[in-house]
Amino acid sequence: MIMASEVGVYDTDPSNILHKGRLKPGRMLLVDTQEKLYIKDEELKLNIARSRPYKVWLQEQVTMDELRDAHSGPLTYVMENGEVNGVMNGGINGVAENDKSK
Repeated sequence: MIMASEVGVYDTDPSNILHKGRLKPGRMLLVDTQEKLYIKDEELKLNIARSRPYKVWLQEQVTMDELRDAHSGPLTYVMENGEVNGVMNGGINGVAENDKSK
């Protein structure tokens, strides 16, 4: 395999060339030197996409409505030094348990 930034950098007989092209931005090329093959961008990205269960992951995503439904009580804010330091369920009249004295 010969790669160069300019045409004509390396002289070789045209019969030695199996494939000639340009590796464009965002494209990938895999060369397997043991199997003596190269995998182009489209096939490589397809193999990567099929190697993970993306469809299942998308179906398992939690929606905002599901997050809202998961909260059983009102959300309360934990205040420390005048700043919100966390959010929790429960509390008394919208005030967190450890913030009652303030």
